[in-house]
Amino acid sequence: MKSPEFRKQMAEERRKLAVSELLVELMAEQNISVRQLANEASVSTSTVQGMRSGDEINPTLDVFLRILHSVGAELVVKRGHKLVTL
Repeated sequence: MKSPEFRKQMAEERRKLAVSELLVELMAEQNISVRQLANEASVSTSTVQGMRSGDEINPTLDVFLRILHSVGAELVVKRGHKLVTL
């Protein structure tokens, strides 16, 4: 059985990979570069590149939402049957 710390680290790596894959896919669909996305979202290119490569997974919610909105996406929170779009 894996230790709780190991499971925690693996969960964090899965989240990083999921965000990275999502961002790469959204950028490809919009045919947008790191620099273009950073400009549109008003964030640094290093923030976008870090999220895209899986190195940066702790942007503020505001930064994450600006990036998502800049590529035509939105964040939906689900609790039970209720959905809230951010």
